[in-house]
Amino acid sequence: MGSRPTIKDVAAAAGVSVATASMALRDTGRLSDATRERVKRTAAELGYHANPHARSLRGGRSRVLALTMPGIRPMPTVVGAVEYYVQLVGAAVATALEHDLALVVVPADPLALERLSVDGVIVVDPVTHDPLIDQLAARNIAIVTVGRPLGHHRGSFPVIDNDFVAGAREVLDHLAATGAARPALIACDPPDSFQQDSIDGYRQWCADHGVEPRIEMAASESQEDADRAAEALLGSGPAPDGVYGTVDQLAEAVLRAAPRHGRSIPGDLRVATCSDSELARRSSPPLTTLDDRGHEIGIAAVERLVRAIASPGEADQTTIPTDLIVRGSTVGSD
Repeated sequence: MGSRPTIKDVAAAAGVSVATASMALRDTGRLSDATRERVKRTAAELGYHANPHARSLRGGRSRVLALTMPGIRPMPTVVGAVEYYVQLVGAAVATALEHDLALVVVPADPLALERLSVDGVIVVDPVTHDPLIDQLAARNIAIVTVGRPLGHHRGSFPVIDNDFVAGAREVLDHLAATGAARPALIACDPPDSFQQDSIDGYRQWCADHGVEPRIEMAASESQEDADRAAEALLGSGPAPDGVYGTVDQLAEAVLRAAPRHGRSIPGDLRVATCSDSELARRSSPPLTTLDDRGHEIGIAAVERLVRAIASPGEADQTTIPTDLIVRGSTVGSD
């Protein structure tokens, strides 16, 4: 007798990603009615009812997954990122339940995880040379990271990530199309993987377009450090006519600094940021940004972790695309 169909089979037969198939079957996410109906029809034709990955795991499992965020900065510096994390965690919890698994969110503390019996851990925004990952690996606990690990963990575990190199290039193409000939980048130091990818994408774009790179690094995402970096960017050196901020706090700081330097937005300075949020939408003017699809990231992370528990060893990467959202900071009022 053949094996029961999985959500991966449904996705392949319907010609969509696993994340899209999962959203269609749960009536979530931003999908067209035609796509949702095609996935449901395919699932019915294949006889799919519930994902069997978790049920196929042998005895001795706790049926508990953990999610931790070692790279998250203290509040209020991450206020702009809260929406992304809420989407990610909510989708991860729901997807785990679809697999008859529980998912708990725990502090990024090795001692906290030592007290728990878990089958696998999702590490969101891993830090360089993270001792938490070392501890989990030593215990042979399955690991999936959201964001590429830097340092000696690079290439060691499955990764779920956006393509922030391509995202940066898309934003810069948009800035150029709206008239920016000398776009600058403002980022945080030390950069994590998504900021490093944004920096790499910016440098590549500048090289391809014969533009001299102008990068300003903020010491942190705090308002004080963001304001200091924005002042340095606009107050010295060649004046940029476009700015890409790797986090919305940095782009917001540029919006605040621009009037003090006689710059109008988007008249002679276009500003965009990397991650959509309430802060980006409520800025004056609203910020052009990238939607990094936190909901889809959360789904994909759990789906990949379940497979890693059942079949450990492969360190692949699942890439979730970003979408450009154009607002008043680059093209005038919405």
